[in-house]
Amino acid sequence: MDNFKKEKGYFMGRKYLQTVFILLIIIMKYPLMCYAEENESFYKQLSKAIFQLEHYEKIKIEGMDRTNERFVPEGTGFFVRYEDSLYIVSARHVVDKPFDLYAKINCRNINTKEHDIALVKLSKNKWIFHPEEGNENTRPVDVAVMKIYPVKDRDIIHFSHFSSPSKTVDQFAGKDPEPPKEILVFGFPINLGFELKEEKNPMGRKGIASMVMEKPFIMSKGKYFDKKTVLVDVDAFPGNSGSPAISISTFGGKIKLEGLLIATNIGGRYAVIEPISRIKEVLEVAKDEENETARVWVIENIGGENNNNE
Repeated sequence: MDNFKKEKGYFMGRKYLQTVFILLIIIMKYPLMCYAEENESFYKQLSKAIFQLEHYEKIKIEGMDRTNERFVPEGTGFFVRYEDSLYIVSARHVVDKPFDLYAKINCRNINTKEHDIALVKLSKNKWIFHPEEGNENTRPVDVAVMKIYPVKDRDIIHFSHFSSPSKTVDQFAGKDPEPPKEILVFGFPINLGFELKEEKNPMGRKGIASMVMEKPFIMSKGKYFDKKTVLVDVDAFPGNSGSPAISISTFGGKIKLEGLLIATNIGGRYAVIEPISRIKEVLEVAKDEENETARVWVIENIGGENNNNE
């Protein structure tokens, strides 16, 4: 993740436990997304829509016969269905790399009704970035999307937006978040001070939108973030970049995608998000790029309830 300054260790104490308690109440109470199974919890649905982005390394150590192979975390991504197409969304600085990325997707086989983890390869050449590239004073808008072909026999959980009057599902916020909007962030932080199981679920944190301006106002490494960015009072860590920022309405429990997280400060106490309007702008560009649709699925079962390879 892009920190304001050099990152330091951060201890999670009482406030962390309070946040987890609040999130557990939310997780047990609210339904979420399209193609959710009956009685499936909010958190289980999120765990299928949000995933860690990683790169693959193969290292040969001099003097040793064996080669070390591993997946190394880069950040977080999530699925969005915009109009009639499926997309992967993340932060630009997470995916704008000279190598391909991988994701381990929790999905359901429509035929067998079983769940497994599918390994997905994302080509470095298929990402579409926001057209605002920044200048000598400001950074590029930090949003990237990839249009992908869905797999015909897999159910994919996703955030949805349809503009047609005949489609009633719209999980995109109608406007950019402003203080004191409550925000939930779910993603895959890297440095927590202890180790987690490799095939883990996203970690959730709760905060509020704290500050917005009509001009660039947050600076990092000598450049301002985009003028539409929102400062959020929420704990975040390296690896959270690309995490969806969502809200849940008090009445009705409706889920809304508010933006995505792109940076945190030195202690992980505050975060910066690109708002929903920036995500929509990139999706509009990608919607018309028919040649950019990627066949990313490398269905390789690497675990889960169903262990039969495809």
